Amino acid sequence: MKTIGFLLTISSMTVLSYGQQAAGQQAALSFGQLLPSEAKAIEDAWASGLRLANVPVQIRHGFDTNAPLANVAADATGMSRTSTKHWERIEIHLPRIAVADHMACLMVNSKCRALPVGASIDKKKSILYWQVPNAYKGDFDLVFLQPGSAAGAVRVTAGIGSK
Repeated sequence: MKTIGFLLTISSMTVLSYGQQAAGQQAALSFGQLLPSEAKAIEDAWASGLRLANVPVQIRHGFDTNAPLANVAADATGMSRTSTKHWERIEIHLPRIAVADHMACLMVNSKCRALPVGASIDKKKSILYWQVPNAYKGDFDLVFLQPGSAAGAVRVTAGIGSK
């Protein structure tokens, strides 16, 4: 019974992520899906020399939601870096720079793609959750942008299989 509910939820999220109706777009936003307009906004910012906010993020590894968050400072390029193992859960807590919700995507060859399998973002709380699948390996370039924020974007590179 639980498995069926899980599959139905995933199916609903996939349908809503297209955002073809106003109600569907609002639902997609609440599930943390990337809308086409958000992808375009991030790609446009990337193409025009995305300015990175030199702010730390907080990261938690594992399934213990009471475990302490680790502060991860941005390096000289403005990018925060972390590493994790397969099947590990990771939370990335983003700084609230503006009142707008975060947009998030996986950058691949300067193109904004949907978040990786197993990842979701709570746009209201500015937290990315990711249960890393076994098949993933290498660096994943995650970009977060708050519309209307002059502070710039937050960029986190997660190295999978390197922890």
